[in-house]
This record gives sequence, C-alpha cells and structure tokens, in this order.
Amino acid sequence: MVRIPFSRGRSLWAMIASVVAMVATAQCVAPSRGVGNSVGPRPAALPDVPAIPPDSEPVWLYADSNLTTEQGSGPFTRGVVNVRFQLSASRRERQAAIAAVHGVVVGGRRFHGGDGDGIYIIRLASTTTNADLFAAMDTFKRMPQVRYAIANWILGGTSR
Repeated sequence: MVRIPFSRGRSLWAMIASVVAMVATAQCVAPSRGVGNSVGPRPAALPDVPAIPPDSEPVWLYADSNLTTEQGSGPFTRGVVNVRFQLSASRRERQAAIAAVHGVVVGGRRFHGGDGDGIYIIRLASTTTNADLFAAMDTFKRMPQVRYAIANWILGGTSR
C-alpha cells in the first residue's frame, strides 16, 4: 500500500518536490538491514532539535518491517513517538525533552497556522520493546513543555 505523507492542501507536484528535496538533502533515512535496528541507522551524537518541526517524514516510517501492534490496538511504527510541544516551549526545552528519552528528530508535520506549531516525529535510540516506547511516551507526558506524546499510529491498517 502506498502512503502519501500528510498532504491536506498540497498539490501532487508540491509533494513530489518535497520528496525530491528530502532525498537531495539527505534527510531521508533508508531502512537498516542490521540486526535489532529496523528503524534506520543510529546517530553517533544527538543532533540539535529544530525550533519548529520539520515538514517531512522519513521514507521508512510506514514500511511494514517497522510496524508493530499491541494487544487490542492498530499498527504503529516501532520505536517512534509523535510529540507536540507547548507553543511557549523554547528550543532548549524541546532539546532537553527529546534528549531525556534518547530521541532523535527524524521528521515532522507542521500545522497550517504559520506559528511554527506541529508534531515532531522522534525515533527513540534505545527502544527495543513496545513497553520501552510507552515508557518514553509517559516520560514526555510528565513534562510541562509537552502538550502530548503518542505512538505513530497507522490509520486505515497496513498491507500485511
């Protein structure tokens, strides 16, 4: 099944241009073939968190090999959390929150408002189980600079 990134209000050419730009600037991360690392390569150091969420998604985000389920739930991306910060959260507060769970920003979805609001897509470097993912989400939820933290749920099922 082909998944089109968050595309409300975007033309097909604009989406294609976004994908070409992501590939050209190496923002896309190909799936890893390594053991125990199905959501992309691990960085040596945690990069800076952007002040506003990126407006892109990595190509591996919806790959069947990166999806998992929990009892009674639909599929979601293994080791990935979607986080929305309070508008008042500074870049330093966002960086501290993501570093606290050993996360890396791998993409995002900006909201249509021009205020920089949106969702950061965060890959957790040390997550090996769903319990680890849910523990990281709980950690985010206890932080005052976080509005919400949820798994990267896949709506509409998968091709499996």
